[in-house]
Amino acid sequence: METSELQLIAAQPLRDLLGGVSDMTLFRWMETRQFPQPVVAGVKGRRFWRLKDVAIWQEQNLRKTEVA
Repeated sequence: METSELQLIAAQPLRDLLGGVSDMTLFRWMETRQFPQPVVAGVKGRRFWRLKDVAIWQEQNLRKTEVA
């Protein structure tokens, strides 16, 4: 497994990366836009996303907006 596949990002930095979206927006995207599901880690259940999965999602959605 490559190191890049193991890079994770927490919810707050992810929301910032995606333009300052809210937690609710992330939840809706996971429900309706096939946004990657988080990996839940630790006793407190912190959510982390694989950066590689987020990058793939961004690329797919960028192409959709360019076509539309």
